[in-house]
Amino acid sequence: PAADTSEHYGNYIVNLNLEYRVRLPKNFGFVLFGDLGFVGNQIELKDNIKIGGGVGLRYYTPIGPLRGDVAIPLTPLEWGKLKIYFGFYHIF
Repeated sequence: PAADTSEHYGNYIVNLNLEYRVRLPKNFGFVLFGDLGFVGNQIELKDNIKIGGGVGLRYYTPIGPLRGDVAIPLTPLEWGKLKIYFGFYHIF
């Protein structure tokens, strides 16, 4: 899930990523995204599912976009765990 840097292991995984991309002038883009996920040894989605969301800025180069994202956990909303990510190319 977005903005969660702790490691989780288990036999089951649920993962959903949604992203809305908008092209802007001068090779830039804006992204609004949401992530939902669960990892565990038993399927207990009600109490263990994590949801995160955020916004991002893209700069499109000939070999792929440069990304800058700001993400936050939404279950529960924790402003103290706001994270900033930088990367190259699309995650999915």
